[in-house]
Amino acid sequence: MKKSQKCSVGFLIFMVAAVLIAVFPSDSVSQEGPAQFQWRAQDAFAPRTLNNYSFLKLFAHFVNERSKGRIKITHYDFGSIVQPFDIFDAVARGTVELGTSCGAYYTQKLPEGDIEYGLPFDGLPLYLYHEMAYEYKSGQYMKILREVYAKRGVHYLVVAPTSGYGFMTNFPIRKVEDLKGHKIRTTGTIMIEMMKQLGAAPVAIPGAEMYMALQRKTVDGITLLYYLLEANKLAEVVKYVTLPDIYETCSLNLLMNLEAYNKLPDDLKKLVDDTAEEVTYKYLMYSLKGSTEVVLEWAKRQHGLQVTTLADEEAAKMRNIVRPLYKQILKTPAAEQLYSIRETFLKEKKIWK
Repeated sequence: MKKSQKCSVGFLIFMVAAVLIAVFPSDSVSQEGPAQFQWRAQDAFAPRTLNNYSFLKLFAHFVNERSKGRIKITHYDFGSIVQPFDIFDAVARGTVELGTSCGAYYTQKLPEGDIEYGLPFDGLPLYLYHEMAYEYKSGQYMKILREVYAKRGVHYLVVAPTSGYGFMTNFPIRKVEDLKGHKIRTTGTIMIEMMKQLGAAPVAIPGAEMYMALQRKTVDGITLLYYLLEANKLAEVVKYVTLPDIYETCSLNLLMNLEAYNKLPDDLKKLVDDTAEEVTYKYLMYSLKGSTEVVLEWAKRQHGLQVTTLADEEAAKMRNIVRPLYKQILKTPAAEQLYSIRETFLKEKKIWK
């Protein structure tokens, strides 16, 4: 009985997301004549991901409906207008008015994106992310993020924290040395440097292209969210998952062109901001840690995935390699402030020791 329950729960997350989109098409809106504000919204992630299903499409639908025809958002899947790594620039320039992305995709342009995306092995649990970002020290973390994005022509609407992110490979990892010589897809300054220090070759490829990269052996493994084993069918081309998580929490985001946002009257600004907050809570529900165990169990049963856990001494080796790298990404005063807030919060919670 327990096994069948786990299987049904494993698909529930994705079925609920699919139902949301079936019930709430992103372009449905009752109106007479053209909308006052017409925007394009593009995902950086694949159509079957939670970010696409229960975040951007849901946001677009709610804004369309609640604005009573004053706003019309048209949703585009990844690659429709610009490539996934180019969403940040596209939003800043107004090529698209809205986009989902993650800080790790554009750290050369916005160094603070490394901190925003997350610190590998820092231990921040998903359930504490909102407190750290929005409540701790009167919400200074989010205030700083919004300031640095605004300087680049982007209104930072909302963060979308998610969990269960780690190694998915076609070779076993039982000790740190096993990574030597392997090509690993990863993103973010710290992760790229970590791979180099582990003797692996980091490769930069958008998450939506992982299936083909693994199938064609362009890479030997990836670092990514575990739920994509099911959502993006990665369980068909991955043999091993290695625990513990690299990130207990990493974050995606929803960005808006600042000029487009500033053109809104105050009531529509509030509608857009409030809807983004509401949708990120819905997204959080589908990202909760429990889904990690469910999808791993599903992949083991359906595809023979092997899940291993590093011995404590091997996990400690990896943490000891990563943590000194944190200082390397503190390239701006804002990055230092974000890092300090995160570190202090985790130490006060007795998570960061």
